[in-house]
Amino acid sequence: MRIDIVLEDIGRELSAAGSALAGGNEGKARVCARRAAGKAIGWRLSQSDNKPPTGDAVALLRELSRDAAVPGDVRDAAGRLSSRISGDFSYAPPFSALNDARAIVAFCVPQEGGNDVR
Repeated sequence: MRIDIVLEDIGRELSAAGSALAGGNEGKARVCARRAAGKAIGWRLSQSDNKPPTGDAVALLRELSRDAAVPGDVRDAAGRLSSRISGDFSYAPPFSALNDARAIVAFCVPQEGGNDVR
């Protein structure tokens, strides 16, 4: 897949996550942030393995969270984004799904030539 298309898709998801947060919809923001991160992880895997990644965004996040070659802060972000919410619909500990997705995107996708997806 072409990097410009990937960056456009990621940017659209991050923008939707930001809009959802601004509107007070944390659940939708988390879904959009997961999708953005999943697209970034998928692109990274397709470049390194030369094969299409398998699994949904959560499966890709879990895989990234267990990869010892990935920096700890990125693994932690992937772990938080792939975690389940509690029965009272809260996240423990509190975190920003949007910031975690941005950290994963920054690690997985080159940001050459001003392609800023924040």
